[in-house]
Amino acid sequence: MKTFLLLLFVMGVSNAADRDERRVPLDEVTIKSNEYGADATLSLKEDSSLRLAILMNGKPVVIPESALVPIKDASVGTAAFSTETPTGVPVSEWKLKGGIILSFYYGDRVTQGFGKMRQEGILSGCRIMISADGNYERIETAVPQGEDSFRWRVLVQSKDGKDIRRETVESQKCPIPMRWNGNE
Repeated sequence: MKTFLLLLFVMGVSNAADRDERRVPLDEVTIKSNEYGADATLSLKEDSSLRLAILMNGKPVVIPESALVPIKDASVGTAAFSTETPTGVPVSEWKLKGGIILSFYYGDRVTQGFGKMRQEGILSGCRIMISADGNYERIETAVPQGEDSFRWRVLVQSKDGKDIRRETVESQKCPIPMRWNGNE
């Protein structure tokens, strides 16, 4: 009996070793928050640029195509909604007064930093700010500047395409996409 059980175990282990699970890359993702009345569908066009459709309380949010032009190879599976709430104020009181933020990673994976602080596979990040009344407000991007640095190229553009902030910042922590590291 012991021999029979050992034989079954060995066959089971060898059978399990013959298979490997891999995450399937997503080419379209829809995220939704019923509580906040927000949903977004992100997909990639043939040229690897971003196709984005956002609804707030059933109303389409119009985002200028020019705002999305620099975003290539979006990692649509990283999409998330968040809100900004003043420190000390309960989320239930503030709810959507500050609007909603759609964030995701994009671009080529790069190695950043040096020595023990070296990180591989870092992506650029994007945040799209939508006001409480469902209007596009601004887009924020942060692009890592590569090896031997902790620099990020940060760009914040208003809804009319004007630069609010364009600078290079130094940060050992990835400041995007869920929360910026530093002041604005």
